[in-house]
This record gives sequence, structure tokens and C-alpha cells, in this order.
Amino acid sequence: MEVQMADDVLTILSRITTVSDLTQAFSDEDQCRCLLEAMVWPRGRICPACG
Repeated sequence: MEVQMADDVLTILSRITTVSDLTQAFSDEDQCRCLLEAMVWPRGRICPACG
């Protein structure tokens, strides 16, 4: 599952209530990267200096 939008990330993170949920949300390297990137760059990876 590719995470693209900040709302999707907030939905996924809001559903994490147990360690099992956390393990599933960050189940593999690609999913983990997508979630972390969406948290850091909610509108995509955009340069703050030049856009």
C-alpha cells in the first residue's frame, strides 16, 4: 500500500493502539519509508527553498 496523502497517514497512525498494530503499519521497509516520508513531507518531497 503506497501512502500518498497526509490524511491517509493520519488515519493509519490513529488506528495504531497496540504493538501488533504498529508492527503491521510498519510491516516492511517500503511501507515504513512511505509512512515516514508522508509524516515528514505531507505535501510530497518539495524543496523549501525553491519549491
